[in-house]
Amino acid sequence: MAGSQSGTMAHRFTEAELRTIKELFSELDKDGDGAISSQDLATATDSLKPLVPDIGRFFADKMLEELIQEIDTDKDGKVSYDEFVSMLADK
Repeated sequence: MAGSQSGTMAHRFTEAELRTIKELFSELDKDGDGAISSQDLATATDSLKPLVPDIGRFFADKMLEELIQEIDTDKDGKVSYDEFVSMLADK
């Protein structure tokens, strides 16, 4: 297939989209270590409880861990900014 290395085409983001993605990533990276862990996601979902009281029903700890595992391509147990962008680009 000419022009395609793997047969799939990832979305290319504009500078404005990348700024928004970086802001979202920073909001999810609750401990500020440069990666999103299942604990970061649990903290983020907990902060939504005033708006969605039964959010725990939708985002159980095991589900959050599985989500991290799915996105975590280097298998370090966390989602880096690059992994986060790649996941969004593939959707």
